[in-house]
Amino acid sequence: PAAEAEWLASRRNVPVELIGCMRRTVYAEYERGRVPAHVHYKLEDDLRQLDLVVGGCERLFASPIPPTMSRHVVRSLALWLLTLPVVLVGQLSPPLVLFYVAATSYIYVGIEELGVQVEQPFDILPMFQMAHVIASSAEDALVAQAE
Repeated sequence: PAAEAEWLASRRNVPVELIGCMRRTVYAEYERGRVPAHVHYKLEDDLRQLDLVVGGCERLFASPIPPTMSRHVVRSLALWLLTLPVVLVGQLSPPLVLFYVAATSYIYVGIEELGVQVEQPFDILPMFQMAHVIASSAEDALVAQAE
């Protein structure tokens, strides 16, 4: 329904809101006697595990890549690219060495940059922003529970 879609679009953390809605629905059905106790317990356990997975995914997306790892990759790549002409100079003519080193540098530096973007597709979030998201999600869950 459009009203539910609009309500969901207004929420800050959609996965947490959906899990909260499912929990309230399961509990309401249990209270009405439409869901046996063992089924309610199993559904609640599954929703709890789903909530843990959602939290793990959010932490994974929000965790920054250690800067020492990125520096190590860049330094190793620079060392390899700087020694490449020394290896090729005895086997190829100088223009070919220049061409191969330039092409190889372009390709490998491009792959390294793509790797950085794949590892961290979102901006690195400071801890204050992460704490703010967690606090607002908890606030939304409490408000939704009160409704």
